[in-house]
Amino acid sequence: RLQNWDFDAWGGAFGSFPFANDDAVPIAVGNYLGMPVDTVNIVHERGNLEFNGVDTVMLNWNVIGNPNRGNGYADKAAAEVDLENWFGVTKVVWADGPISGDLTAGHIDGFARFIDQDTAVVANCTVSGSCQPGGPDDQVYDATAANLLTAGFEVIRMDFEAEISHGGFSFDANYMNWGVGNGWVILVGFDNPTTDNAAKALLEAWYPGRDVYVIEMLDSWVAGGGVHCHTNDQPTL
Repeated sequence: RLQNWDFDAWGGAFGSFPFANDDAVPIAVGNYLGMPVDTVNIVHERGNLEFNGVDTVMLNWNVIGNPNRGNGYADKAAAEVDLENWFGVTKVVWADGPISGDLTAGHIDGFARFIDQDTAVVANCTVSGSCQPGGPDDQVYDATAANLLTAGFEVIRMDFEAEISHGGFSFDANYMNWGVGNGWVILVGFDNPTTDNAAKALLEAWYPGRDVYVIEMLDSWVAGGGVHCHTNDQPTL
């Protein structure tokens, strides 16, 4: 089955533009594949939904609960009812807070990811990067890691080891926004060989048996998107 979530162009965060065609994609895909489509009247974006593949979804409350998404949840508990119902999960792990420079309000795929059913990777600010230890972003990351530990997951921290400048912007060399496919993993590349190669080595260890590729995409990153934003999974049929 397919799910057709509501979409409102990230609550207008990137400006006012038509998105009716975007919102119609699930229906078109369902028609193309001849599969039933369930209407889910919740504004979701795939970048803010991270699953461990078994029983857990992790997401940022600052996105789904943001007034600009229009979901109208009174609190996290109310959202958890829908998440458990529509996704068949029994655990919901929350991040909570905006991330500097992220117009999506803090999609989870930018700072916390599952690499298997028991293990999550969470970003970590360092003195070498743009976000600093103890700063607002780091507090969100630390709290997310703590919530994962409380939920029973092993947590690995991925350091942001460099500050990158491009197109008049400065930001962390953030490799969290990777994409996984059949036999491969693709990482955002920042045209910084030291950190690009170090991130590649980490992902090769975390995803043994898969080929890991680093693709430079600085223009895309400045515009607001990484690998996971541009590509996503299509289940085998």
